Amino acid sequence: MNRIGNIYLYAKQEDRIEELQYVLQSIGVFYKHREIYISREPRRSFAELEKLKDMLQEDDVCIITNPASLGLNEAEVVTQLDWFIKKPRILLIYDFKTTYIWGVSEPLNQAILQTIQQSILAQAGKRIVKMPENRKSNAGRSRIEFPENWAELYEQWENGKIASKDFLEKTGLKRATFYNLITEYRQMMEENNKFFDTFKSV
Repeated sequence: MNRIGNIYLYAKQEDRIEELQYVLQSIGVFYKHREIYISREPRRSFAELEKLKDMLQEDDVCIITNPASLGLNEAEVVTQLDWFIKKPRILLIYDFKTTYIWGVSEPLNQAILQTIQQSILAQAGKRIVKMPENRKSNAGRSRIEFPENWAELYEQWENGKIASKDFLEKTGLKRATFYNLITEYRQMMEENNKFFDTFKSV
């Protein structure tokens, strides 16, 4: 790849999106590249990912936080990685520094993605978690897992379409957990918005 085209950041709602900024800085495009797009969606949804894949051109770059963003299980992740390998399209993964620390090169990227794919296949059935060297250790308490329908219900509740009681009942959560999640989600959205406002939406 002689040049970097558009850059597409893909994140799940629960992702620590500030991690993607580190990748952008590592490949030297954070401040000088104007065409950076961002897309995010709930953990169990992949419609935005498919839309993003349709938009990716040969010199474009896609950046994610973790292979788990690509699927709900090992088989789905392997299938998605296979798409990036065979297309080929550049995929940089925050949790795997080797995908970006030596720059953006298509042949090197494909080789690294194949290694990650083989690792997933070899460890099928195990949860694959790789803690990168650059991850901050003071990340605080881990993000709470939101119910599958949380984002949709939260939006309805914020817009006054459902009452708090309905929101609580539809999530099936205990009251204390529900209100803790509200606080957690608002903080997460504030962090997300600060970061996402810098870029264009897909």
